Amino acid sequence: VGKEVIFALLQRGVEKSDAERLGKEWLSEWDLPAEIFWDRKPQSLSGGEKRRLALASCTIFSPDLALLDEPLAGLDKKGEDFLIRNLTTLAKKKVVIVATHKPEKFLSETGTILCLSNKHNQIWFYQVQSFLSSALADPSIFPLPEWYCSAVFQHKSHSNLPIPLPYAVAKFLKAGQF
Repeated sequence: VGKEVIFALLQRGVEKSDAERLGKEWLSEWDLPAEIFWDRKPQSLSGGEKRRLALASCTIFSPDLALLDEPLAGLDKKGEDFLIRNLTTLAKKKVVIVATHKPEKFLSETGTILCLSNKHNQIWFYQVQSFLSSALADPSIFPLPEWYCSAVFQHKSHSNLPIPLPYAVAKFLKAGQF
């Protein structure tokens, strides 16, 4: 694990002792304390630990842009919550782009949503409130659950819609109640 996380730093010419110090600090940020994980083989890690190690390894050298494809896939709720918190923290300093079929999990943490529509062959950029308003007006953009649509129907203006909690939305989407 230690070798994995410092590889990018060593390739960029960072001294080994500095790379190890930075690597140990950075692993802790990803809930992989060096005293437990440093000498372990990556193959021995759980799926969530492997995911966090991969993200730690890719971000240790502080890239200006992090592009992630379905980073929450296969994680349990605790793992998802942890990863969303870390990505939100990272996004305050850098550009983080997440490709996902489950934007509802990121609604409360995101700044801008890029929506690609295969059906309409169009691309839209939204702020969260605009995304919710557009999805209410055209469910083909993103199928908001019926309970949410009913709850916000009373709003005269869609400019200040309540942002649904990610797990409530996911629950109703999985149940097909939209």
